[in-house]
Amino acid sequence: MNYRDDLPLILIIDDLYGRSHADRRNRDRVSLCINYHLIDVTGDEAGNNTTIINEPIAQAVFHRGQKPRISRVGDVVKNDLDGVMEVIRKGWDDPHNPWAMVVLDLCFLTGRVTAESNAKQLGMPEGGNGDEIPDQFFGLQIMKAIGREFPDLPFIVLSNRSGEEISYEYTCLGAKDFLPRDGSSPEVLENRIWKYGLIPDKTGKIIGRSKPVLMMLSKARNAAHSMENVLIRGERGTGKGDLAKFILELSGRKHKSVNCGAISENLFESILFGHKPGAFTDAKGKRDGYIKAVDGGNLFLDEIGKMPIMIQGGILRTIQDREIQPLGSDEVQKVNVRFLIAANEDLEDLVKKEKFLPDLLDRLNDGIVIDIPPLKERKDDIPLLVEKFVREVEKRDGLRHHKIAPDLMDALRAQDWPGNIRQLESCIKKAVTSNPDVEHLVFQHLPSEIREHFAGKTVVVSMPLTAQYKSDSQDGKINADTLLTLLRNVEFDYSDVTSWAGKLGKLRRAWAEVEARYLVAALKVTKKPTAEYPDGKMNITAAIKLITGDKKLSTTDAIREVVRIGERVERDDDLLRKAYDDAIPRYQRRAKSANRAKSVNNQ
Repeated sequence: MNYRDDLPLILIIDDLYGRSHADRRNRDRVSLCINYHLIDVTGDEAGNNTTIINEPIAQAVFHRGQKPRISRVGDVVKNDLDGVMEVIRKGWDDPHNPWAMVVLDLCFLTGRVTAESNAKQLGMPEGGNGDEIPDQFFGLQIMKAIGREFPDLPFIVLSNRSGEEISYEYTCLGAKDFLPRDGSSPEVLENRIWKYGLIPDKTGKIIGRSKPVLMMLSKARNAAHSMENVLIRGERGTGKGDLAKFILELSGRKHKSVNCGAISENLFESILFGHKPGAFTDAKGKRDGYIKAVDGGNLFLDEIGKMPIMIQGGILRTIQDREIQPLGSDEVQKVNVRFLIAANEDLEDLVKKEKFLPDLLDRLNDGIVIDIPPLKERKDDIPLLVEKFVREVEKRDGLRHHKIAPDLMDALRAQDWPGNIRQLESCIKKAVTSNPDVEHLVFQHLPSEIREHFAGKTVVVSMPLTAQYKSDSQDGKINADTLLTLLRNVEFDYSDVTSWAGKLGKLRRAWAEVEARYLVAALKVTKKPTAEYPDGKMNITAAIKLITGDKKLSTTDAIREVVRIGERVERDDDLLRKAYDDAIPRYQRRAKSANRAKSVNNQ
């Protein structure tokens, strides 16, 4: 399925809209897409999707959350948490277009599809015991699983059920909002996607589609329309000024910017707070400072770590009391200004050195704090940044079009970039301006300090892992000690990035399978024969104690560990499935007891 880069991609998990039919389209889904201006990109239905959506707000993938996906009279429909998590996992691991948001229902009907239920809703079951009991809603189970495995993935509830009776539960589980299915508009849904969703900056001011950048942008969009003070933190060269401009322009309010590192100490007070005539030499007239000038708007203070302590005290007073006192004046003026603050320095360290007011830092930390990720944590964005910088230089200097060679891109992605985006930009501009007439930019065109980084790099992972170590048996299997040795010695070939890029999701799934096999082995070893169970009775607690080495481990913790391991893999082993099915209700009972105890304590 080809997705559009200009629209956010959302996952809708709903038993009504996620159904598929063998010979026709899901009319309920079509109606939802029309009503909410969504483009259906699921690709699971018979025939072509010919519905034209004017001014779409998002593209949606629909998932039933149940088995079977296509159900007929006589079929038994069951909830499928494993299938839900696999769909989420697959989309979340997509480095180019991860889920912007999950939208899910609360109540999912299970049971047999009867002639009567099928006549009401094609392919829908009659409903099973517990389906419509609020604290047993399948939607809540999905939320718990999302919170455990994907805590950074935003989700909202869209349901025709009343959310009031379980609003505490879904709020605690991380839902951003509850939208009534029949009482919401496309504008409301679009606002929630824009406000909470992980979507890139369409203006092109902030370049990046990696998850750290998308989460940063989501926080910045929320900050734009707030009057809370904002503290932007990040290493040098990460683009704190660009993010501040993004927030300032998005807010729509008047604003000014001050670079604290470029102002002499004796001018700070006048520039920020203003002065009256005669306040100091050459003060011939009255002047309003920047704070007064942006009353009702925003003031961006860059490099605040370079601001004198005395001036910091004035900023603290403005934040606390919403007032300023111009230099040389006895008059106190009321103001309403929101501060955006950027800092390269470690402000906590400056507090220890008595170069920054602790009370001011406390006030800033009480507001919105946005951490900009360093470039080494968002290397998937390097190709986008390189493309931008190359084309900017070509346009500025009137140069020919340069094709970017894979070896150059691999080298750039292998760097840690201590100077972050600014250093990368300088590197690319040097490469282009030094080679204006070449058709291809290649590794040799990079500055020497970058090329030298690769001297002496070794190739370790370039073949199947088991081929690098002597197998422990004739069938090629390796034991736990060999696996640990192998993992300790894994490195990655800097000259062949394509051989290992984008495989984080696969590594996680592979490790989840190893953990599952580890648990199965422990379950087999710890089984004890009894008169009732001659083949041995399963002992979850003993098995987990064995693999953790923790003899004091509680049964609750053991159950939690089995649930964690079991929910991440296909449970095709009978013993693993039995352990998981045994652990789930015990886990849920303990969770309910804990919630009730918490509720009583809160009262």
